[in-house]
Amino acid sequence: MQSSKITNTTNHKGHNEKLTRRVLCVSCMIFVSCICNVLAQPSDSVYLFSYFKDNGQDGLHLAYSTDGYIWTALNNDSSILKPAVAKDKLMRDPCIIRGADNKFHMVWTVSWNDGGIGYATSSDLIHWSEQQFIPVMRDEPTARNCWAPEIFYDVASKQYMIYWATTIPRRFKEGDVSGDDKYNHRMYYTLTRDFKTFSKTSVLYD
Repeated sequence: MQSSKITNTTNHKGHNEKLTRRVLCVSCMIFVSCICNVLAQPSDSVYLFSYFKDNGQDGLHLAYSTDGYIWTALNNDSSILKPAVAKDKLMRDPCIIRGADNKFHMVWTVSWNDGGIGYATSSDLIHWSEQQFIPVMRDEPTARNCWAPEIFYDVASKQYMIYWATTIPRRFKEGDVSGDDKYNHRMYYTLTRDFKTFSKTSVLYD
């Protein structure tokens, strides 16, 4: 398992304290956040929690914990990265993993109703690449949304899998009219090696 150092300044109990910790990032929680989780941590490592506030309009927030119970927000709980892509320019449900290239890769929800998701990468969780809009549902013009994307690196195939929830009206009979506000989500996915070319979007499970 690989680790990376991050350095940031946060205000905790009235004092400015500099955080330099090893961050191990391996898995995501669904919906509102990504929590970087490990089975066994070196003494200088921390858990990292990515989240959004309000509607996600101010961007990425990060917090750290040494025990998984008590969390301290980084950057005085201010946004670390402002959203810059898609019409609504939101950054909801940020999910971050450590990739095979030793960089951090993040995907997020850009809008309540859009046919794509956001993507950016960073080597230190502070300085981020230009944000990219990935139109994952461009072949489905009636798709209502792309919510809560997550990302996973498959070592065996050396590919990244991105998966998310989308409603395509009348595509699936079961649940088509009984869902909340007629949302009838199914999970979809795409594969990529370089975040430039992507496989055809497919149903992950029905």
